[in-house]
Amino acid sequence: MYYYSSNYEYPYRQNATTTIQAKTPSLMTSLGEVELEGYYDLFVYETLLSVIGATLKVQMSTGSIEGKLIGAKPDHVILESNGNTFFIRIKEIVWIMPAK
Repeated sequence: MYYYSSNYEYPYRQNATTTIQAKTPSLMTSLGEVELEGYYDLFVYETLLSVIGATLKVQMSTGSIEGKLIGAKPDHVILESNGNTFFIRIKEIVWIMPAK
């Protein structure tokens, strides 16, 4: 199950607590079945979904990439730049802004 629980202090949302559950696949290992869990930032994910198709500049700790946002998943974004496709983990993103 994906679980998201936010206790962040946002200026526009005092004491926000949100929980989202989505079914994820389980893995069968030699030790038995293992259920996968993941955590993601719901607010960033929802914002990215609303700007699919836009040209963005994404800053990471290793540098920045400017390109067209072609997809967003709970844990990563898909950016196309100069004919190359980049899969960027949302946890690695420092900031995102519209490109000029």
